[in-house]
Amino acid sequence: MIVAIGTDHRGFLLKQALIKQNKMIDWLDVGTHNNDRCNFAGFAKEVVKEILAGKADCGVLLCGTGVGMSIVANRYKKMYAA
Repeated sequence: MIVAIGTDHRGFLLKQALIKQNKMIDWLDVGTHNNDRCNFAGFAKEVVKEILAGKADCGVLLCGTGVGMSIVANRYKKMYAA
């Protein structure tokens, strides 16, 4: 299973920990790749894009509250984020 994962700066450390602790999962890391302040919306779109293109089976979206990422992802057909 390939899991796309994306986060803004607030979820960066959690993303790194998830990838490190779950080595049996094939991660497709779409960013962010550092703690620099950034906008969540682009990363949510990238995760959705990878899933819809068939490059990932599912995705993990991380941000300060999770709400913003969910709103962006749920705008796409066949996407259900909570």
